[in-house]
Amino acid sequence: MEAPTGNVDLAPTALSLLGKKTPRGLDGKTLARASQAKGKRRIYRVESRDFAQTLSRREAEGRFYLDFVKLEKA
Repeated sequence: MEAPTGNVDLAPTALSLLGKKTPRGLDGKTLARASQAKGKRRIYRVESRDFAQTLSRREAEGRFYLDFVKLEKA
C-alpha cells in the first residue's frame, strides 16, 4: 500500500521501535500510522522552452508529501 511519508516521520518511527513515546512538539508520525493515511494526489506540469517539469505531491492530514519531481526535455 502506498502511503505518504517523509523525513519528519523517521524519529517517531525509531522511537516507537525502541518502545519510547514520541515527545511533545516533535512533528511526524510512526510509519505504522502513516500506512493508514491516504492522501489526495495532485500532479503539476510546467513547460518552458525546451524543458518540462512534472511534480507529484500528496496531501494527508494537513501535510504535504512530495512523491516525485521529473525534469525532461520537452
